[in-house]
Amino acid sequence: MRQLYQAVAIPKMLYVADLWFSLVHREGTNNLQWGSIGIAKKLSSIQCIAALAITGAMKTTATNLLEVHANLLVTTQQASKCDEQRLGLKRKDITERRASTP
Repeated sequence: MRQLYQAVAIPKMLYVADLWFSLVHREGTNNLQWGSIGIAKKLSSIQCIAALAITGAMKTTATNLLEVHANLLVTTQQASKCDEQRLGLKRKDITERRASTP
């Protein structure tokens, strides 16, 4: 179940995330946040449902515990990882194109 979630659901949810998702930032001790907060909450709730299915835990189990036991990254970390992978691929393509042109 975990493999299916990581192979199908995460790429579908985070498709072109570098265009529409900005990371959630928090300012100091204040609860002031900015970024894609609403989207992050929705993605987190989807991941909680998937983690419940993967682990078979009860609905009242804390999401952060479910993510640890299911060996899943936190939603915001997963989105930033996808961004880094896409940027890495873009950089690799650019360097390959530069190397191949005379």
